[in-house]
Amino acid sequence: MECTAPRALDVAIALQRYFPHGGLQRDALATAIECRDRGHRVTVHAQRFEGAIPPGIEVRSHPVRGRTNHARATSFAASWLEALRGQPAAVAVGFDPLPGLDLHFGASRCYSARVRRERGPWARLTPRFRAFRRLEAAVYGRGSSARILVLNGGEQALFHGEYETEPERFVPLPPGVSRDRAASPANASAGQALRAELGLGPDERLLLFLGSNFHNKGLDRALRALASLPAPLQRATRLLAVGADRPRGSYRLAAQLGVTERVRIDPGRADVGALLAAADLLIHPARHELGGLVLLEAMVAGLPTLCTSACGFAEHVTRAEAGTVLDGPFRQAHLDEALAAMLASPLEPLGEAGLAHAASVDLHGMHDRIADEIEAVGQGRAGA
Repeated sequence: MECTAPRALDVAIALQRYFPHGGLQRDALATAIECRDRGHRVTVHAQRFEGAIPPGIEVRSHPVRGRTNHARATSFAASWLEALRGQPAAVAVGFDPLPGLDLHFGASRCYSARVRRERGPWARLTPRFRAFRRLEAAVYGRGSSARILVLNGGEQALFHGEYETEPERFVPLPPGVSRDRAASPANASAGQALRAELGLGPDERLLLFLGSNFHNKGLDRALRALASLPAPLQRATRLLAVGADRPRGSYRLAAQLGVTERVRIDPGRADVGALLAAADLLIHPARHELGGLVLLEAMVAGLPTLCTSACGFAEHVTRAEAGTVLDGPFRQAHLDEALAAMLASPLEPLGEAGLAHAASVDLHGMHDRIADEIEAVGQGRAGA
């Protein structure tokens, strides 16, 4: 019996804002491209879309009203719902919490629980809290039909506690590491060229800090650890930070710590494979991160990692014995000691352990799985 290809679907993908180099944004666009390549019609909806638009994908920017983030988010949600009325057959996929979704990519912390835990009761009375809780409740509230695609279950109990979210609506996903991050001759050559550009000698060690939102990812912690190194080790170590964030405060801290000459901060870059190949150690002392895809990107590149257990994917580093994971609560002295110990030891065995782990588990299949879920929704409607 001959198998027929899935029928072409209308797929509407929504997120508040698209900009290059953001992790959530990369996942949204990779999902759009995977759906396009499967023959589906894809429209990406956003308040604004910054960067190149891939061929075969339509982008719809939504002018929004409001002077605050929460007002603009609310305005976008209303405009998104209006757009869906014009695409009644579309499978609606949200990479931010929004009403009207069939599928939600749940890569963010529970906003309502975080405010309850980290701020006073007054914070739950503000227009900002009420607006963002409404958007979150549209996905996680009991009775919603949206399926929630998650990389790990770290926040599932918090969502259930806030919204009584039905457990069966959570769907686990594998990670989604881009294959161009993997160790390869091309990346190795590009990495050597980058080291030459940075003026690194053969005996110098390069620490790589990679990620937007420098405070949450712990760039200040990394700078303090660099400054704490014994003088001979510090003279042989440089730190390259890359991410979409303002560098002024980090440079100010580097100056206060006396390590300005050992630090370079670049905006987001597309040559991540070269960055990973150029570095000797990834340092990622994040305060809280549901996933931390960069940990897995380092692993497929054979780059050892120093990170905190606050990252959801830190469990892979531990299982692979591909670096050092600092358990909480965080202590700067622990990071300082771990960095000095790693830089004083051979790093190659850790990189090889990461490569072996990456070869034994699926670290790349997330976007395929999301597309499978989208097709399941579309086929379910066709059969209804």
